[in-house]
Amino acid sequence: MALDLAAKTRPDAPPASSLLQRRRLLFAVLAAALAVELLREQIGGGGLPEPVPLRLVVPSPAAEPVGPLRLRALEPIDVPMPADTLAAHASSLVVQPGGEGLLAAWFAGSRESAPDVRIVASRFDPAATKWSAPQTLVDRDSLARLLGFGVRRIGNPVLWIDGRGRLHLFVVATGLGGWAASRVVHLRVLEPGASSIDAGTPVEARVLPLSPLWGISMMVRGAPAPTVGGGALLPLHFEIGIDVPMLLEISEDGAPLQVSRITNRTNSRQPSIVALGPQQMLAFLRDDGEPRGYVQRARSMDAGRHWEDLPAMELNNPDSALAALRLPDGSLVLAINPDEHDRRRLVLMRSTDGVQWREEAVLDDAPNTSDLGAPKYRGLTEYSYPTLALSGNELHVSYTLHRRLIRHRRFVLEPAGP
Repeated sequence: MALDLAAKTRPDAPPASSLLQRRRLLFAVLAAALAVELLREQIGGGGLPEPVPLRLVVPSPAAEPVGPLRLRALEPIDVPMPADTLAAHASSLVVQPGGEGLLAAWFAGSRESAPDVRIVASRFDPAATKWSAPQTLVDRDSLARLLGFGVRRIGNPVLWIDGRGRLHLFVVATGLGGWAASRVVHLRVLEPGASSIDAGTPVEARVLPLSPLWGISMMVRGAPAPTVGGGALLPLHFEIGIDVPMLLEISEDGAPLQVSRITNRTNSRQPSIVALGPQQMLAFLRDDGEPRGYVQRARSMDAGRHWEDLPAMELNNPDSALAALRLPDGSLVLAINPDEHDRRRLVLMRSTDGVQWREEAVLDDAPNTSDLGAPKYRGLTEYSYPTLALSGNELHVSYTLHRRLIRHRRFVLEPAGP
């Protein structure tokens, strides 16, 4: 006789699908908490003495106090793409040693997750105000050869130059499954002072041990914050069922040292971190909350080792990446999509106290007559995934244009005047 499961259910009980979703969520929360704790043990070494105090690199104070600065916008520049590129996304910027230009990296191919996607890079020459022809840094085949096992897809590059001037590339890669099964691969140029990955440059690659489950379900997006001693704090997040934003302390060689969870929320990811002082940090987070998302925040007073949640900002976040940076006058800038539901507008917000924000500049807005001729990926209108970098007296912003191009905006920092 078959069991009558329906007869065993209370009339007022929630549907089986709802119960299953709750159980999955509970499992995801427990799995994420366990993963973070095991990761702390795995990286930090359980039972070891409390790690030495960490200090962040913050801009040295100027000889003369820096007064309020204004941002003067320059003409946008579109970064050259490899031939036959149909999709481009997720750019990362890094200032080269000595402030001699910028290096940008992004993924390009026929579509996101396609077998032909590769991580490409271009250099910006500030004297010529021109980007170089794009160069492939790594694709799934070359990455597989470096690692010694198969790679199915790659994406989300993050650039970093360590205290000795060596270039590091962190990239998301999967073997099987989707992005939830991704791992973070670390590529390090072995030549001292080498800040590029050219043909023949010796490179070391490894999967970072970022979860007890073979390092899966870990992703990167935000720029690292440098620490005294040549290391950095690398933002990352875990995502299986829920989102867990974290911060990984890495040595000058890129070796993982310690990990911390940034927030107790389970719907925030892709943290962008800002150093306000040697110990004080802010994290701004993408929000995938429903039915409406807002920019989320957290604060640390011990260089990222412990975090306190702050109230959500009164700024929309339509489940979209953001980027934050501190200017020399102490003000903060935040590149976000400010609309409630889409990415058709990208702006630069600014604050002097981190609480009250005003719109400083419109980076791009649809419809925008300046890009009427720009190609679009599958007809998509989108300005998204901004990255910020400060070089000399210029603020640089790169972002995705219609999932087809990478656009570069520059702002000259000038005294605001009387």
